[in-house]
Amino acid sequence: MLAPSDLRVPPDCDLMLAADTGTFMSALVIAVAHDYHAYVLAEFPNYRYVSDQIELNDVTLPEWTAWVVSSCVSLGASPVAWADPNTQFRAELRRHGLRLLKNAIGPETRVTVAREYFHNHRVHLAPWLEILPYELENAKWPEESTASGKYMRLRKADHTLVCLEHLLSRRPRGALPKSSTRKPSFLETYLAQHRTSRGGVDVHLGSR
Repeated sequence: MLAPSDLRVPPDCDLMLAADTGTFMSALVIAVAHDYHAYVLAEFPNYRYVSDQIELNDVTLPEWTAWVVSSCVSLGASPVAWADPNTQFRAELRRHGLRLLKNAIGPETRVTVAREYFHNHRVHLAPWLEILPYELENAKWPEESTASGKYMRLRKADHTLVCLEHLLSRRPRGALPKSSTRKPSFLETYLAQHRTSRGGVDVHLGSR
């Protein structure tokens, strides 16, 4: 689902893209503020969930890539995505305009960093997202960490969530804000109203 057409990203936010490749494909765009808060703006899954079962949408790889690239351009983001270094889709996606960067950070570390962001209430989801909230709420976590203190999340129904973990593992930070007298954009107003996280237990941490 695309973000609203009047969405404008504040100048103190950097846009980042990540992708998860395979039979089930997804990509995710976030805006990162200078205070390390991450705002998830758009998701691009080639699948949906029907009665808790994952199903492919009727979309070809070139069509999916064109969707991601055109949406990135409209948001002002570069069609360059962090992805698993072992992906077999690098050359094919590049032919269609989407370049993949190798994220060498391992899955255990990516999960650990993502948990840190959520525990510190630094992840905020746009209200129009559908797939990522579902995957966050259904994520399965181990009862205990590994010997090195890391958590290895169980891999199931998580292709869009993997994109978020790729992005957060980079520990991104936006530019320092510049003083301005212009009228706040739609996104700036939305972010200001939702910067404070909801109290209590965050359902997006997944279940044990």
